[in-house]
Formats: sequence, C-alpha cells, structure tokens
Amino acid sequence: MATIVQNRELPGEIRVATVFESGNIRPVWFEQIENPAADRIFIKKVNLAWTHHLGTAKILSFAVTAADNNNYTLEFDTEELTWCLSLVESTPFP
Repeated sequence: MATIVQNRELPGEIRVATVFESGNIRPVWFEQIENPAADRIFIKKVNLAWTHHLGTAKILSFAVTAADNNNYTLEFDTEELTWCLSLVESTPFP
C-alpha cells in the first residue's frame, strides 16, 4: 500500500488545549481560531515530544496522531507564547 506524504504549514492562528501532568505538557486538541469548535481536532496519541531553540526562544514540539488518523506537528514558542501547526498527511492508495 502506497502513501502520499505532504508537509505543509497550515495558515492562521491556532488554539491548543493542553494538560499539565507532573511538570510535562500534553496537547489534547487544537483548532484554528477563525473556525472554533467546528474544526476542532482531537489528539489520539503523542508520538514524540522534543525541545529545541530558535534564537533565544525555547520551542516545545509535539508529533501527534489525531482522531482523524492524520499526523501533525504542534510547536509552542515559550517566548512568544504562540502555537504553530504543521501537517503531515498520509493517504493510502487502494
């Protein structure tokens, strides 16, 4: 079975609901601010979390699988307190 993989940064600001557990942050769902609740995407699994720096800003990154079975990368800029969203979409061919 072949897959199409497309990497792209999605436009617009996003809102991310998170849970703080034992000093760790875990995203639960996200949505574009222009389309609240209607396009809310629930996270099924956090596959990987890592930290890197962009200048003086610490970036918390999360590779997640959503309930729609698409894979996304969420990034939180701890200096600007903003989220960024990238999509890696896998679509199987018949």
